Amino acid sequence: MSEVDQTPLDPNAALEADQAYVRVPETRASRVARLSQRLGTLSLSGYGILGYLFLYLPIIILVIFSFNASRSTAQWAGFSTEWYGEMISDDQIILSLWNSLFVAIVSTVISTVFGTLAAMAMERYSFAGKLAMDAVLYLPIIIPDIAMAIMLLPSGSWASSGPATSV
Repeated sequence: MSEVDQTPLDPNAALEADQAYVRVPETRASRVARLSQRLGTLSLSGYGILGYLFLYLPIIILVIFSFNASRSTAQWAGFSTEWYGEMISDDQIILSLWNSLFVAIVSTVISTVFGTLAAMAMERYSFAGKLAMDAVLYLPIIIPDIAMAIMLLPSGSWASSGPATSV
C-alpha cells in the first residue's frame, strides 16, 4: 500500500494545512442578515398556517355543529347524532348518494383510461396536430388561472401605484 492509502480521510486536514479557511468574526450585519432570514422563514410558516386555518376552520366548525342537538346553529344544545340518523333514513338522500358514487367511479375509470392512452400517444408517436392536441390537453389546467386573473384584473387597476391601465 502506498502512503496515501494509509492516511485517514480528514476533509479538514487539507484546509488547515493550506490555511485556506479563516474564521471571520461575526459582525452586526451578519447577525441582522441571519435574524432576517429566520424571521422570514417564521413569517412564511405563520402565513401558511393562517392560510390553512382560513381554509379549513370553517369546515371544522361545520362538522362540529353538525352534531348539534338544536335545529339552530346559533346555539349549542348538546351532542347528538339525530340529524345523521334522519339523513340515513331518507331514501332520496341515499339514492342521491349512490348516484353520485356511481357517476364518480365511472367517470374516474373512463378519464383514467383515456388519459393514459392520450399520454402514451403523445409521448411515443409524432403526428400532425400534436402541438394542438397538447394545447387542448393543457386547457383544464390553464383555464382556472386565466379565470382568476380576469377576476383579479379590476382590483389590480385601482391598487397599482403606476399609471392607470384602463382606457
